[in-house]
Amino acid sequence: MLSVAPGEQIRDVCPFCGGGRTKERSFVAINEGGVIRYICHRGSCGKKGVWLSDSEVGATIAKENKYVAPWPHKFSPTKPELKAFAEKYRLSDDDLSRLRPMRCVDENKNPRWWYPIFGPHGSVHGGQARSLAGVRPKSLTFLEDGYKLGSWYVCDGAESVVLVEDQVSAAKLGGIITSVALLGCHLNDTLMLFLAKHTKHLKIALDYDALDKATKMAERVAPYFHTVQVIPLTTDIKNMENIGEEVRKSVLSSRV
Repeated sequence: MLSVAPGEQIRDVCPFCGGGRTKERSFVAINEGGVIRYICHRGSCGKKGVWLSDSEVGATIAKENKYVAPWPHKFSPTKPELKAFAEKYRLSDDDLSRLRPMRCVDENKNPRWWYPIFGPHGSVHGGQARSLAGVRPKSLTFLEDGYKLGSWYVCDGAESVVLVEDQVSAAKLGGIITSVALLGCHLNDTLMLFLAKHTKHLKIALDYDALDKATKMAERVAPYFHTVQVIPLTTDIKNMENIGEEVRKSVLSSRV
């Protein structure tokens, strides 16, 4: 049986279309705090909607045997591939050293990029297989059982931390401030409490189209930190040619 805890996201074979011939894990459900949104990313299905409780999710997508996709085979990119990747996201050599991207192939033989998921102390706890060529779903996340702390890029301690959606953005900011990729736009309770224990100043810089979610997140977590700041963006950090001066000032303000 599958369930979705508050602030968490699950991905599995769609209970409506069955994932097609390849049993694609295209079904995503996200618990936004009592409201659970779901969508199937297969073009021939596209089923989406809202549940109002975890119990409904469990009852609706219960399975005798939950399908677990095998972790993809990983390998080093060629120099031309890495150069093209760095140029696409305007990544410096330091950014690449923080991100440590690799290539991989998913279970359906689709080529993807592999971004390791780093814990707050630098250990690897999984990875995200990201498609840059229009393959759905865009990302496949593989995590060690029980790990819920996002992907960390530590810079000079964690007195101040900025939360972003993706690992490329976090790696780009990781040169000036400790950054954590949420691997989405939801902050789970485990990570929130960990941050509250180790961080005084929290900044939230979700993608430009998620400002409302960032504002609601800030309101929810404000009692746990000395300061909480939402950084509004006009361009996603991963797509910025350079970290703009206004963004740089925002992420460095209140830094002790």
